[in-house]
Amino acid sequence: MARPPVRLHASSRPQQAQEIEIGASAHNRSWLDAINGDKWRITRRIEHAPARKLRLVMPQEDEQRISMGALNPRMPTAMRWGARATVIQMTPTCPRCGGAASFALRAEDRNRMAGRGQFEYWRCDACGVLWLPDIPQDLGAHYPADYHPSLAPSELEPAIAAEQPRVDLVAEHVEPGQMVEIGPSQGIFALAAARAGFDVVAMEMDPDCCRQVTDRGVRAIHTAAPQEELPKLGPSRAAVLWHVIEHLPDPWAVLRAIGANLEPGGVLALATPNPDSFQFRAFGARWVHLDAPRHLTLIPLAALREEAARQDLALVNATASDRVGLGLNRLGWQRSFLRPPALRPDPRFAYTLGEVFGRTLGAWEARGLRGAAYTAVFVKGTA
Repeated sequence: MARPPVRLHASSRPQQAQEIEIGASAHNRSWLDAINGDKWRITRRIEHAPARKLRLVMPQEDEQRISMGALNPRMPTAMRWGARATVIQMTPTCPRCGGAASFALRAEDRNRMAGRGQFEYWRCDACGVLWLPDIPQDLGAHYPADYHPSLAPSELEPAIAAEQPRVDLVAEHVEPGQMVEIGPSQGIFALAAARAGFDVVAMEMDPDCCRQVTDRGVRAIHTAAPQEELPKLGPSRAAVLWHVIEHLPDPWAVLRAIGANLEPGGVLALATPNPDSFQFRAFGARWVHLDAPRHLTLIPLAALREEAARQDLALVNATASDRVGLGLNRLGWQRSFLRPPALRPDPRFAYTLGEVFGRTLGAWEARGLRGAAYTAVFVKGTA
């Protein structure tokens, strides 16, 4: 019978390290070499003993439980406690800037309860990016069949009209031309942009959504790696990601690919949950817009602005008080108080609660980008 993965239970003292021992085989040593400099960094070698085993010292949080097999698919699973070994301390490093990180929070799938488990988010000490280092291998299971709800024929035209402000936001800065939309879902915005004269190319990982987008007359590319498809296109005049960048396993590679694909004067427009929001500070792991584990990265606007500048993209507009942003503020207040699943059929009091808090704090949240989500527009230099 195969030995089950070892689980480590932290001490009651915060930051208390836990020690495990693995066989000092060539495979295990190669695993250590593989993770050194990867998302888990060997930061300190405490001792070395001519042992047959290697001991890892993992920094843990109070009452933390972690499955070692989840850290890396090459992680050895045959482990046992031991006394003599090479002692190594490992912590995740920021995937954007490489800076040191601190444990931020542990969350479950409160919104949909599509799977079990705890998901640990870390925050970069330097740039403030919040991310999930260990992406679940079964992440697709957390996107249930109703994640992209179908629209009735009578709902299509109102939905397209609701996307017009976003189309206008892009059109303020650029004339119609080729537009890339990453993560179009059912293609409602793509259709609105096409009607406004843009030649839209949609990139979507869900095959059913791709079929719907194609059926609506918009070109769709089925891919989970837009950074690999963007170089195959000609120069684009605009790229948009409406609440998509937080879902991408490597948002930084996608931003680089967008920057390289946009023509001079081209526009990048996106919206994403705001990790600097008042709601996130208030609710933490309960915050509905954390949406663990589907949201892999939450990016502060300052970090996004800095990363965009490296691609010659200048921030020209940022707001947390657009129509969608205000709606997400209300949703945050409505749902973050609820027991899981927070997105269950709507209890009446949740709407009442959301309206009370939304109206009371809405104007304050909109100032200083404290809202639950922000929308940002960048323009590529013309030099």
